[in-house]
Amino acid sequence: MPKLLVKTGDLKDEVFHLEGSTISIGRGQDNPVRLFDRKISRKHATLIRDGEGYRLEDRSSINGVRVNDEPVSCHTLRFGDEIQIGSTVMVYLPVETETWAEDGVDDTTSSVCIVPDPRPSQGYDMEMVLPSDPITALENQAEPRAQNQAFKRLMLLYRISHELTGMIDPKILLQKILERMIDILQADRGFYVVIDKETGEPEVQNMCCKANHPDEETVTISRTIIDYVLKTGKAVLSNNAREDERFNTALSIVSLDIHSTMSVPIQGKDGILGILQAETYSKAIGFTREDLELMTAICNQVAVAIENATLINDLKNANDVLTHQQQQLIEAEKLSALGQLAAGVAHEINNPMTSILGYAQLTTKALRENPDESTLQQCAENLEIVEGEAHRCAAIAQTLLQFGRKGPVLKELTRINEVLDRSIAVARFHLNPKIKLATTFTPELPRIVADGQQLQQVFLNLIINARDAMEQGGTLSITSNRWGDGGICVEVGDTGCGIPKDKLNDIFKPLYTSKEEGKGTGLGLSVSQDIIDDHNGTIDVSSKPGDGATFTITLPVANLSEDLPENEQA
Repeated sequence: MPKLLVKTGDLKDEVFHLEGSTISIGRGQDNPVRLFDRKISRKHATLIRDGEGYRLEDRSSINGVRVNDEPVSCHTLRFGDEIQIGSTVMVYLPVETETWAEDGVDDTTSSVCIVPDPRPSQGYDMEMVLPSDPITALENQAEPRAQNQAFKRLMLLYRISHELTGMIDPKILLQKILERMIDILQADRGFYVVIDKETGEPEVQNMCCKANHPDEETVTISRTIIDYVLKTGKAVLSNNAREDERFNTALSIVSLDIHSTMSVPIQGKDGILGILQAETYSKAIGFTREDLELMTAICNQVAVAIENATLINDLKNANDVLTHQQQQLIEAEKLSALGQLAAGVAHEINNPMTSILGYAQLTTKALRENPDESTLQQCAENLEIVEGEAHRCAAIAQTLLQFGRKGPVLKELTRINEVLDRSIAVARFHLNPKIKLATTFTPELPRIVADGQQLQQVFLNLIINARDAMEQGGTLSITSNRWGDGGICVEVGDTGCGIPKDKLNDIFKPLYTSKEEGKGTGLGLSVSQDIIDDHNGTIDVSSKPGDGATFTITLPVANLSEDLPENEQA
């Protein structure tokens, strides 16, 4: 399957697997290859299936597309091509390859060679290679029965090893191990005994009984053998348990009529984790040393699996605790953010409301005391101020709606210079007389598809921020120009105090403000960035402390065949 490997950029080492006949690349959420670089358009480029590979086409993006450091509009991709979009570089790999090492088997002294089938869902195929020297074979291996028994033992070890690697639940795995072990060893029953961490008492966790003792109503086990293994930490093999002096003819062994028994401890790093035990009642069948070695090998693997499962469980629990604490921190941050927002908004609305109340009281008093022509004129002026302050309150509410992404959006063919003229006309009343306004607009700029009200809000935010940065006066410059082959550019600059380098990455974050407490909500630039993003544009800032700041906004020009319905094209 073809893929794109991100070589440089915010998503370095990320891999995008390419599926489908058409794959779009850009900042928008609906792009299969989504990049977060601000210099990348919402719909920047498209990959189109071309035979077994892909063809890359630029979608008239503002900053263009480069392949192997050359600008392209359409390019058939080849192995190793480096695609640069914004500051992100991706490498095209048309075939996903995998390599593996395969070890040959040429040791003729090995009694058995097991070759697993690479298709585990279809079981396990095995190939047996008998040694050239019969002396190296297992005892009685020439006999078909013994040969078959050796095969089964190796099969059991292989399957257990394979299932342990597959991270099966330890309880389920141990039950399978018991069932297979009882069958191979021809035992009557088997147990897995765990040690209670609090009481130290043994408990049967898994059990497999091929045949219960005839006199046994409920399944019981010999505590004597288990206590001996726990005390010594050694594996036990006895083919005459009733007369074995190690158990002192325990009543449990006599009552259960146990003839042969094997009990092997599962040794962990910090002690015995449990015991695996097999028993027979019949005197005709006993266990061998090979049987004990088999159980010991199994227990060694089980010990590793149990401790790994414990570590994984501890890690999961720690992760759950961390996730819970993270959620608590998020909730605390939300409450803190809500408090900051409420304080900022309360201050913003309090100022115009104070003006509204004051002028309303003056107007009421003047009309009651002396309603002459001069008074009526003054009242009309007061009401104009009240109206302006009411609009200011509405603008603050609209900012909150935009922050919550609930405001209506109406995009249409728009001339950017007209939006700038309206923004400046509104902003003039808020500018300090010491601030000089310098505008340079390139005439006859191509139209864009935009919501003029939203863009006006962006420009007003930038102008007000520039005003606040020049408390002692300065120059506010606003320019409009072409940008590349398919865009326009607006710059808003000031000669104010500038922005520290370590704060440049914070100014677009919601609720962040460098202004004094109560003088800003920290929403203006965050909302502005969201608006520009929705218009498939970019907003960047350059600044040095003491040298002012310049905000640069780029927007794509209208593509009438794609951006508007036919009845709206002009």
